[in-house]
Amino acid sequence: MIRYKQETHEVQVSAGLSVLIAASLAGLEEMGFGDCGGNLVCATCHVRVNSGTFAPMKPDEQLMLDTLPRTHPNSRLGCQLRVSDDCDVEWMGAR
Repeated sequence: MIRYKQETHEVQVSAGLSVLIAASLAGLEEMGFGDCGGNLVCATCHVRVNSGTFAPMKPDEQLMLDTLPRTHPNSRLGCQLRVSDDCDVEWMGAR
């Protein structure tokens, strides 16, 4: 599930695919989600993880999050999150 503003997007993707791909299937790509195509250079896929299990953050992801003016303890980048089970993330919007 991907939340943005007052909308909830229920998307089903295979395990191992990224939240970025799920957002694209939900039509959020057209609104600016993941402008760099998952190359870890824009942070437009900044999400707050509400639930779900994901691999630990790698240093490059943390460096990109550090460029943002406002993050949360559970902030991640959707391009780096691989879906393994049901999850709930909230897109923080394009920069």
